[in-house]
Amino acid sequence: MLTLKLKVKKHKDSVKELLSKASLWLKAMQIIDPTVILYQYHSDTATNAIIHYKKVQKEIELFKKYFSGANPQSNDGHAWCQISMGHDEPISNIKASMQGWSGDNDTYFYVKQFVIIFFCGPLKKCTKALN
Repeated sequence: MLTLKLKVKKHKDSVKELLSKASLWLKAMQIIDPTVILYQYHSDTATNAIIHYKKVQKEIELFKKYFSGANPQSNDGHAWCQISMGHDEPISNIKASMQGWSGDNDTYFYVKQFVIIFFCGPLKKCTKALN
């Protein structure tokens, strides 16, 4: 799971601008790791994945199934969203390779840290961070 911050410029069609920026981001990601795919964020199954940047949804409601929480901007700013992504390349390598593109486009992604809390003995709590 990732948090994505897309730079979106003021545009007469803010939805089109948002969709375009998301598609460009996915294109850059797929140049680094061609296996990058996006899953529907709130789905328990891996069906209907976006396997190519040209397949980013063109309707905002369908788009939001993959870019959860994304909203078009009426002014210059950033659109924040949550995404679920599959990939083969280690995420640290992808992030390092995207650094130049991200800086040039003021668009970044952040890996969500998951923590599992479980009990491993009487009244002893243990935690484990997952990436």
